[in-house]
Amino acid sequence: DKALALVKQASGVESQTLEDVSAGSDAHQTMEAMIDSADVIVPIVSADFCADDNMMDTLLPRALNRHTAGGARVVGVYAREVSGAADLLRRQAALLPDEDIPVSDMNRDKAFEKIA
Repeated sequence: DKALALVKQASGVESQTLEDVSAGSDAHQTMEAMIDSADVIVPIVSADFCADDNMMDTLLPRALNRHTAGGARVVGVYAREVSGAADLLRRQAALLPDEDIPVSDMNRDKAFEKIA
């Protein structure tokens, strides 16, 4: 979220992350509401992301359905190596910086340049 500070200030863009889910609230319902209201959805793909059943079974399909219907744009960021990551979004949404090479295996400056 800090990395987007200048973009947010210049353009009025707002961001929401899983860290924004309040203690005591229904996390699943809150995350679904975030997906339903987002214009751009950026899943950060890693082994942790793929191991989260709620992400893979509910939230990612919901986001991709909105993407396919034109209600939101999904652009994944391949952060850390995980088997099958290239197939996760390939036919439905972009996976940056490179579908086969995660940010963790690249020169970070070049990776972030490709993402931008």
